[in-house]
Amino acid sequence: MPCPPHSDLESGNLPPSYGTQPPAPEPVHVRGKKHEATTDSYKAGNRYTQQHPPQLKLSSEDAISGRGGASTYQIVPEPSISERQLAVVSENGRVVQFNKSRGTMVSTMVQANYPMFVPSDAVDVNGDECVEDNKLIRESPQIKTEEGDPVPILVDDQTPDESKELHYFEVTVLSNPKPKDTTIAIGLATKPYPPFRLPGWNLYSVGYHSDDGRKFNDAYGGRDYGPEWGKVGDTVGCGYYPNTGFVFFTKNGENIGYAFTGMRYLWYPTVGAHGPCKVKINFGDDEPFRYCEARGFGPSGKERSKEC
Repeated sequence: MPCPPHSDLESGNLPPSYGTQPPAPEPVHVRGKKHEATTDSYKAGNRYTQQHPPQLKLSSEDAISGRGGASTYQIVPEPSISERQLAVVSENGRVVQFNKSRGTMVSTMVQANYPMFVPSDAVDVNGDECVEDNKLIRESPQIKTEEGDPVPILVDDQTPDESKELHYFEVTVLSNPKPKDTTIAIGLATKPYPPFRLPGWNLYSVGYHSDDGRKFNDAYGGRDYGPEWGKVGDTVGCGYYPNTGFVFFTKNGENIGYAFTGMRYLWYPTVGAHGPCKVKINFGDDEPFRYCEARGFGPSGKERSKEC
């Protein structure tokens, strides 16, 4: 398949309030190791991002509902996805069946109803009046380009204080009838995000993909990162430190390492798949995480005292 004409990171029509997303330091592969999206999908994703800028702050309704912590989080697919049954959600938004028809091989993405934020000490990202009881994760310091667009400060020479706020969730593979053909992806993305694109393929998103173990925040073939995954029983987690913008992933309870830095956005837990599979999302409220260091935390930050 021919490669996209240019990377998402080089697009000239970006939402002005976000600036340029900092790339990972490793070289990017021109092509995917096993599977690739089509050029038409790439172009459609770019159009969607340009027409639907990321949300910059939460509504007051989100602020009130978010007080319940991890128990309020659930996966809610876009109406277009639900109507076509490309993602069927059950068990209070914690189990997702992608592409239920085994002959369906399309890319589908779903997100949580709330982003990763701490429901206290409100600070609005634009410096305006605070949204009551919301602390948005993009309150970190920023620099500006010559054009005046804010850009997250890169912190490659820093490491997060792991005693500080951690935001985390996990995904367990329940079924994967076509493991050689199906790609499962876990990551973070702003909202709205193209529902036909996996996390990491478009601006303002990062992802860890099962078919090649690569990390993505580009429209090409991703960057080398960790082991392949996707077998039934595999549990993969995604963690985020808002104080540094560090994003990391885990597999079966083991930390693979930091994948990205300087990523300070209003992130939503995001899961996607190309092909039929069934996954269970754990936000840490009903059962302990496989990754021991994240126990006591959740997508909204600290839930209770650490259990390890």
